[in-house]
Amino acid sequence: MRASSVLTVLALGFVWVPISQASGSSSYPSSSGRTETVRDPYQEAFDTGRRTLKRDVTCKKCLFPDGVKDRETALAVIEKVEAGEIVLSEKKTAALVYYLDERFGLQSAN
Repeated sequence: MRASSVLTVLALGFVWVPISQASGSSSYPSSSGRTETVRDPYQEAFDTGRRTLKRDVTCKKCLFPDGVKDRETALAVIEKVEAGEIVLSEKKTAALVYYLDERFGLQSAN
C-alpha cells in the first residue's frame, strides 16, 4: 500500500478543478479578473494526512497520545491502520500513509 499511496491519493479525488474549467453555464458575471486557485494534490494529501494524524491517531484518547516522533512509531501507526485497529475512511487512510511516508522517509525503509 505504501508504494502506491501517491497513486491512491490521486485516484481518491484530491485533484481540484478550477472553476473556469467546470462545465455548464451560469447567469453570474464571468470570472475574468479573478485568480483561480488550484491546490496541488500532493500538498492537499499531505495536509489531510497531517490533520488525520492529529485528530484520529494522536489525540488524548487515541492509541498514540504521545505523538509520532520517529520512523518506528510511524510504521506502528501504519500497521494499526492496516490491521483495522484505527478505523479511517479510505481517503484519510491514503492521506495518512502518504503524510507519514513523506514526513519520515518510509519508502526507503521497505
